[in-house]
Amino acid sequence: MSFRCPDPYWKVESPDTLTLAMREAVLSLPFSFPIRLGNRGFYGVAFNGGQVAAPALIEIAGSGETPTLVNHTTGASLTVARAVAEGDLLAIDTDPEALSVTIHTAQGEQIPAHGYLTLDSSLTDFTLRPGVNELEYKPSTPSADSLVRIRWTPRMEGV
Repeated sequence: MSFRCPDPYWKVESPDTLTLAMREAVLSLPFSFPIRLGNRGFYGVAFNGGQVAAPALIEIAGSGETPTLVNHTTGASLTVARAVAEGDLLAIDTDPEALSVTIHTAQGEQIPAHGYLTLDSSLTDFTLRPGVNELEYKPSTPSADSLVRIRWTPRMEGV
């Protein structure tokens, strides 16, 4: 008798989601200046409640930029080499069982898009470690339209 186990992990019922969009941190002082002090950025913390690294589904909303998504916890990064047209969605699945990069156009088409990533972007290396993962989205030209959504399903060790 032999058994085949395509996926040896237990998964939670619903995926976790983190959305990174323009965030402004403003320094508050008891007096005012004609300028604003603070910083702007796309930072977030993804918590993987599982026992093993979880692959991610990354959705980048097109705004005509070439962004980089960095996981500062693991050191892995994904860089988009070609601009994603406004209204399109670049979907990157880092699950080893379903590796894919596709463009979902505003007209509803799905187009294979592996050529959109730089050669040094490794899909299988971009995972979320158990616990806290510090993520940063670096758009080439930051705007209020810049947006990335990361979805993952925590995995537990099992059969």
